[in-house]
Amino acid sequence: MNNKEIIENIIIKKDKKLVIFDFDGVIGKLNIDWIKSRKTAKELLKKNYNFMIEEDLRLDQIEYLVNEKFGEDILKDILKIREQFEEQGIHNSDINKDVVQLITDLNKIGTTLTVCSNNLSITIETFLRLFKLEKFFKCIVGVDNAIAPKPSIKGCEQILHKYPIDKKQILFIGDQRDIDEEVAKKMNIDYINRDRFNDFNY
Repeated sequence: MNNKEIIENIIIKKDKKLVIFDFDGVIGKLNIDWIKSRKTAKELLKKNYNFMIEEDLRLDQIEYLVNEKFGEDILKDILKIREQFEEQGIHNSDINKDVVQLITDLNKIGTTLTVCSNNLSITIETFLRLFKLEKFFKCIVGVDNAIAPKPSIKGCEQILHKYPIDKKQILFIGDQRDIDEEVAKKMNIDYINRDRFNDFNY
């Protein structure tokens, strides 16, 4: 499915007024060593707080666990680790040109564009400014705004609270069916997956 088909067959035909984009893997691609970031977070928790995590958790899952067990003070230490790795990733990032064109086309027809991501909001905002895309987005929700990693719907709920429209008029565009599509299913909103071959699948 190309951009024209998305605009004509989904946005216009299905009267979509708001699009929620995932960030990393969809709008752009941050080159981050996530394995090293998780290892760094686990080492800090073990050294400073005598708390060991044996499971192979994603960084956002570690953040959620720390927030639930210890609260915001210790969570800030883990978020600093994320910020360091994401800041490095921005300088080694790629833009997805097909998605940029879709963003531009959606903006031309008045679609409200938002982002809900497991990345930090400052990372998303910095990336969008770097590629001159910040003017297109009305709302950005990062993992620091909703400490509950997707497939939790907490982040998307913040967007829907700000824009209380019919869910039939909302489209989510992600790149991971086990995470992003699960969010869309829980929210009862339509979903498009952008796969690793840069194809959109509805």
